[in-house]
Amino acid sequence: MNIPLKGFFCICLVFLLVGCGFKEARIKKEKESEASYKLGLAYLNDSNPNMQKALIEFAKSVEMNPKNKEARYALGHVYAQRQDYAKAISELQSAINIDPNYSEAHNYLGKCYEALGQYTEAISSYQMALKNIQYLTPQLPHWNMGMIYFKQKQYDKALEAFQQTRRIEPANGDVLAKIAETYIEKGETDNALSSFKEAVTLLPNDPIVHNRLALFYLEKGSRALAAEAFNKVISLAPDSIEAEAAKKHLEDPK
Repeated sequence: MNIPLKGFFCICLVFLLVGCGFKEARIKKEKESEASYKLGLAYLNDSNPNMQKALIEFAKSVEMNPKNKEARYALGHVYAQRQDYAKAISELQSAINIDPNYSEAHNYLGKCYEALGQYTEAISSYQMALKNIQYLTPQLPHWNMGMIYFKQKQYDKALEAFQQTRRIEPANGDVLAKIAETYIEKGETDNALSSFKEAVTLLPNDPIVHNRLALFYLEKGSRALAAEAFNKVISLAPDSIEAEAAKKHLEDPK
């Protein structure tokens, strides 16, 4: 059947208008989704966070645009904060399905698995996070893996993970202190002492690091050095739990 030229143009115009209508509707939905996402963030980041309102806005955002990976990540975050890990994992996996290189979602997914004691799945998620070379904070999954390995007494793997973290954050005293603790578990006391001293240099006003060094000295029988470190703890944070423990150690004549 031959369609008159005028009729053909009319049909094309109809399809064009319909297509434009669908596009405008999609763009409108995406804008509304983004608005709900930002409102949810505002509720979440308020000085008095309202988790329920944040959840509602993130859920609206996902409903209006199921491909909004940031909204799905945020929704997963709220569920995780509520310890509803099944829903958190579902949302984070959906975000990853949208963007397989979404390292932040991989890392958070690992934390959810870790909270459930599913360490194999957690480590796998952390490793996936590290596959994206454009990930801005790779120290986080390295650290998280190190903590799992340390808990499992796999000290060689833990040390490797902590050292990877240190390469990214060389001035992080907390990482150095954990490296020192790992060396202790490995029986490498000289390396442990070196790491503790470096941690104290990086964090001279951190009573917790000084306390760790003091306990190390105490364990090795160096009471004079332990007392010096304990006194530093007391001077830095006189009302802290660490200071109370330090006073008891100093009062103990043994």
